[in-house]
Amino acid sequence: MPTQLKLDSGLITTTFESGFILANRYQMARLVGKGDLGLVYQAIDTGEFPKIKVAIKILPSDVGTNSDLFSEVEKIVIDIEGLEHPGAVSITGIHLEDKVAFLVTEYVQGYTLGEWIAKKKPLTLENVIAIGVQTCAVLDYAHRIGILNRDLKPSNIFLAPQGKVKVGEFEFADKFRAVLVRVTGSLVPVPPQYLAPEQLMGWKYTNLSEIYALGMILYAALAGGHPWQNEPNITGFIRDKMLPPLSGIPKNLMSVVLKSLQKDPSKRFESAEAFGAALQEIRLPQKGIRVPIHEEEQARSILMTPVEDLIEKAVDEISGKLSDRATSSQPTTKVGIQQPPPDRTISEPQKAATQNEAKAAAMEIPDALPVSPELKKEPEISAPISREIEKALEPEYEPRVESDKFGMDEEFSTFWQGGLEESEFETVQTKRPTVSIVLSLIALAVLIGMGIYFYIANLQPTSTEQHDINIKHKAAPSPMPKPTPPPDPTVTMVLVKGGVFNMGCSPGDQLCAKDERPKHAVELKPYFIDINEVTIAEYKRCVAAGECGASELANRIKEDQGNRPVIGVSWFDAKKYCEWVGKRLPTEAEWENAAKAGKNSALYGKLDEIAWYESNSQGSSRLIGEKKPNAIGLYDILGNVWEWCADWYDENYYGASPKQNPTGPESGTHKVIRGGGWQNNPKQVRTTYRVGLSSMTKSNDIGFRCAKDGN
Repeated sequence: MPTQLKLDSGLITTTFESGFILANRYQMARLVGKGDLGLVYQAIDTGEFPKIKVAIKILPSDVGTNSDLFSEVEKIVIDIEGLEHPGAVSITGIHLEDKVAFLVTEYVQGYTLGEWIAKKKPLTLENVIAIGVQTCAVLDYAHRIGILNRDLKPSNIFLAPQGKVKVGEFEFADKFRAVLVRVTGSLVPVPPQYLAPEQLMGWKYTNLSEIYALGMILYAALAGGHPWQNEPNITGFIRDKMLPPLSGIPKNLMSVVLKSLQKDPSKRFESAEAFGAALQEIRLPQKGIRVPIHEEEQARSILMTPVEDLIEKAVDEISGKLSDRATSSQPTTKVGIQQPPPDRTISEPQKAATQNEAKAAAMEIPDALPVSPELKKEPEISAPISREIEKALEPEYEPRVESDKFGMDEEFSTFWQGGLEESEFETVQTKRPTVSIVLSLIALAVLIGMGIYFYIANLQPTSTEQHDINIKHKAAPSPMPKPTPPPDPTVTMVLVKGGVFNMGCSPGDQLCAKDERPKHAVELKPYFIDINEVTIAEYKRCVAAGECGASELANRIKEDQGNRPVIGVSWFDAKKYCEWVGKRLPTEAEWENAAKAGKNSALYGKLDEIAWYESNSQGSSRLIGEKKPNAIGLYDILGNVWEWCADWYDENYYGASPKQNPTGPESGTHKVIRGGGWQNNPKQVRTTYRVGLSSMTKSNDIGFRCAKDGN
């Protein structure tokens, strides 16, 4: 039976036992989340066939008993229901049943980033970058349609299977608090950990405030927790202090994160798209570098001490001569952040942070060094439920997981753990080197390096010896060249003759959507287009050359990489690859003309014979070239994976499109993808079907093919 529960925020909500049927439709399974604005349950929607899992957010009782409050909350939900993005947690609707108000949202299997950090589960640097890039893609989409998250924090970022990230709570929590104050007088404060400095000073909240929040989230992921979590004056720290670079983290990654954390909003990235693009450009020194997990006091002492003092201390310890200079290090705060100069200006801490970063990079700090404190579990949005209630609910309160191994399915753990097996995970947790051992190794390396340096420096070779050295140097083999693109990029392409074709709805096509109209004549110059979609093996050559960012989703496909289309690539990745091989992305008009291949129809044969889609793909992308080609010899132009085009997307563009060589709108919020994919229905797998997505979107059903001017 439902029971009443008082939250620490003072609000009253309703709890349910497992198996309870809410609104004659939603079968409550288990409690998966607690906060100051209600409880979240996993449930089964028995009204859908087949039955699906959903998340039920039980709102405070005031919402169900106060009709004015319910109407206000309903307006909030309606406003944000238009946010449709694969990386955003979707809201199905708000309901009222027996004076219980609740939201129904998409159920995301997995941990939140906050839970992941609190459980000290390992992340790789690639994981952290992927979290940032995917979150930026969602934020960019939301910002362009006028929606802000307003509650961005680790507990609202979900790490889902297949390496995907989902972002929740867009605008709802923030606007809900405002409505509660206005209608009921109930004030639910916002914890400050991920608020931007301008918010704390009462300035206007903008998209740049969310750049800061995401930057702090990424910093916390790299540091093992919020750096100022335990500071009583955390608001003062956020407002006045600059965070230092973390030792052991690559300089290029650290500089991107620190730029997002600038106190002055105008000095941050100008948009989520720019932030995501900067993250995508990062090239790590090697794959699989894990963010270290360390004991709190050990890591804190490392963060508090300048790097050069660490090495000096290690050398002194080994020689048995501890130096008094160790006590003269720069004063630090309780959590190890260097105190700013007396004038507390922004420029000096920034300069000091840059200097520290350069020193850390120059001294090549080994990965074994602690990065930052291991801090307490990421808090919920406010104080937790009282301990008595928490104990009563503990058997039912679990993360959104389905198995015991890391609480995830195998596919989940493989990506987010960087391939760690359970025994390896325990080793990372329990067999960490102590600080003294690490310092000893550093000191030993320094001493050996110094000895070699002075030995070589004191050698004075004769002229004959110098001549021999020069000969040997000239005779040394040259390093292996980086992989290069094929000399003739048109070898694997088809020449599409120029001319006029009808773009848009095909005659008699009942599935035609608004953005496929009006049908209009377009004249194109001759051009080449790839016969096949770019494969994983082809794309990896660009990665090996240091020109393209790796695709984690594609890397997990172990077989037939030479014959499977690359997936998990953004529009930027696709553009970069095509340019590397001397090509470019096709325009939307070029793509449709090539797909139709001289026929004014939505299909060029029976769908099962020409395309992989939801009914025949068996749940994944397939080998290229297994279905029938179209009339000019293009394979998989429909189905298998979506394909990026060069154009911005505009649903009304066809009404104003140029008649000759259209290249799409001059600007926009999304890039065009065409052709449908392995998990789409027949309506979406047509030559005229159009979709727009954020240019940073990476998905397991989006790839690309390239084009080239015909002259």
